[in-house]
Amino acid sequence: MTSAESSRPGYFAQDYNDSDQDFVAPESLVDRLTDMLRNDIVHGKIKPGEKITEVTLAERLGISRNPIREAVRRLEGTGLLVNHPRRGRFVREISRQEADDIFFFRSSIERAGIVRVAAIRTEADIERLRSVLAEMHAAAHAGDVARTMELDVSFHRTICEIAGSRRALRAFDDIHVELRILLRMIGSNFTTLEHTAATHEVLVDAVVSGDGIRADRAMAKHIDDAHGEVKAQFDRDEKPSPAREQ
Repeated sequence: MTSAESSRPGYFAQDYNDSDQDFVAPESLVDRLTDMLRNDIVHGKIKPGEKITEVTLAERLGISRNPIREAVRRLEGTGLLVNHPRRGRFVREISRQEADDIFFFRSSIERAGIVRVAAIRTEADIERLRSVLAEMHAAAHAGDVARTMELDVSFHRTICEIAGSRRALRAFDDIHVELRILLRMIGSNFTTLEHTAATHEVLVDAVVSGDGIRADRAMAKHIDDAHGEVKAQFDRDEKPSPAREQ
């Protein structure tokens, strides 16, 4: 764990210990641990393929292993961690094939969503999208990669919310952790963070226009471009190093 908070001895210890469970309910502590680990994974502080060791975490956080074990089980249930018998639990690594599947599924959901949003949008809806985009531009200008990627996901989730389909929103939420990992994977490869934010301007313009065909094409290109960046990153990762080629 490389998080500044998690590396401090006694983090969470002021709220919980085995002899004082009435101060903070164990379930509350498990929730906080789960959020902390999820955020560290999504933001790249814990890398894909890295092993999650309960003993080490317990020592660093100054708490017992029980709440950590439950938090780890929760993350395993979401698919973010994988359990290898006799080896332990590891942060999930997303394969090229899985990435292709995620983008195919994402495209189906979001293209349908933005077409509906273009047809039903109100001024309040447009202002919501512009507000998220303004925050994204601010984060990009500040050079905050993690915040820019977070707002990228938030922008697309907002489109699903405005579309008004609970099933589509649930489907988006089902893949959002994997999507954030993929966006983090390619985030540093964009020309600039400002470019990342700017690519969403055309989506807002398409919604404002009320033209469903234009909105569909804009979203299709937006997702295809991101998919292309992910595939390029896989190509770079799979390319043998000069030392190995010799």
